[in-house]
Amino acid sequence: MILYRGPAADGRVVCRLLLVPVPDAMLDRGLVHAPNPVDGRPCRVLLDLAKVKDTPDQIAATLTTYGGARFLDHRPA
Repeated sequence: MILYRGPAADGRVVCRLLLVPVPDAMLDRGLVHAPNPVDGRPCRVLLDLAKVKDTPDQIAATLTTYGGARFLDHRPA
């Protein structure tokens, strides 16, 4: 999983949680054709953070706790 902060759209920051399946995971349904920002593999948007009340920092902290090395915070520092 990748927490990605993309370019601003209409004056608001776009922050999304992306799923990047491992090769041969058979999770190719619904993957976007655009590559993910880390290694270029196809991904799926799991969550658009504009639609939740928790902040990106709160979500990142939870995913770091429970996701460990499977989670990457790819937002600019």
